[in-house]
Amino acid sequence: MIPNDENIIRLDVLAFLATHQLIIPDTCNSDIIKGFGSGFLLRHKERLFFVTADHVVHIDDHDSSNETGQRIGIDYFPQIITNNRVEGELLSINIPVSGFNHLTSFGFDKDSLNNPEKFISIFNKIIEGDIDITDENLPIDVRIASLPDMAISEIKEPLSIPILSNQVVMQNGDVLIQEGTQKLVLYSNQVKQFNSNNNYLVAGTVCNEIKNSVILNRINVLHDALIFDRWDNDGYAILRIPKLVDYQYWAGLSGAPILDDDGLLAGMLVRGPEREPFITAIPIEKIIWFLDIIIKNEDCTPFKL
Repeated sequence: MIPNDENIIRLDVLAFLATHQLIIPDTCNSDIIKGFGSGFLLRHKERLFFVTADHVVHIDDHDSSNETGQRIGIDYFPQIITNNRVEGELLSINIPVSGFNHLTSFGFDKDSLNNPEKFISIFNKIIEGDIDITDENLPIDVRIASLPDMAISEIKEPLSIPILSNQVVMQNGDVLIQEGTQKLVLYSNQVKQFNSNNNYLVAGTVCNEIKNSVILNRINVLHDALIFDRWDNDGYAILRIPKLVDYQYWAGLSGAPILDDDGLLAGMLVRGPEREPFITAIPIEKIIWFLDIIIKNEDCTPFKL
C-alpha cells in the first residue's frame, strides 16, 4: 500500500517492504533448508492472501530430474521470515504457511483458461471427485503441470506475530531501511497492467546460506529500470532488464511482487534471466482471477496433489 500525502515512501523502500522472504524446510528435518523464495501479502475483497510462485512451494515438481513435471506427492511447508529475533539468539521467529491452492494441469486448454464458466465447471468436477487427476491411467498431457506458476494461501488474521524487515543498506553505506521496520501489505485495487509506458522494479533478498540454523550471507538486491517487452504464448509478461547480471542476484526472488514506477502492483516474478536479459512475470490480472476462483469455491474441500 502506498501511504498518502507527506507519508509517500520511496519506490525502492516500497519494493523491499512489499517482498516477504520464505524458507522451505525439509519435511523430515526442519533444520535442513531445501530452498528460499519470496512472496507477498495481497488484500483482496477484505481477505488476506499470501501469494508466491508454485515452484517455490513444490520444489521437486519443478526439479530438472522430474522430466514429466507431474506432481510427485511432496508438499513442503514454507515459513515466512518475520525477522523477530529469539531473545539471546540470532534465530528469527517464522510464520508457517500451508493450505496452498495451486493451479495444476487438469487437461485444460487455453480456451478453458480464457472462459471462466468452462474453467469453473471443470474445476468443480475435480473438487467433487468426478475427475481424479491422480489416476495414473489418465493421459500424461492431462496430468502434466503446465498451468500458471502461482500458489496462494489465505492468511488468517490477526497474524500471530508482526512481519518485520531486515536491515537494508545502500551501496554508499547509508541505511535505506532500519531493521524491524514493518513489512507492507499490497491491495488488489492498487494494481496496473504491464505496459510499455512504465518502468518496473523488484527487490528482495538473495545469496542466502544457512549454517547452524542461522541465515548467513543475506544480500539485499534491487533490480529497477525493467521494461515491458512482450507477452508470451501463455500470457506471461516478458520484461527486459538493463543488463545481464549473475543469476545468483536473482535466485530466491521467485514470487516477489513487481511494481511499476507509480508504486502499483503489476505482477509476480517467476523466472529470472538466464542467457538473455529477460525475466518472466505472471500479470496481476491472472492472480486476481485465481483469487476470485478460490473465493467462489471456498466452501468446497481444498484439493491436494
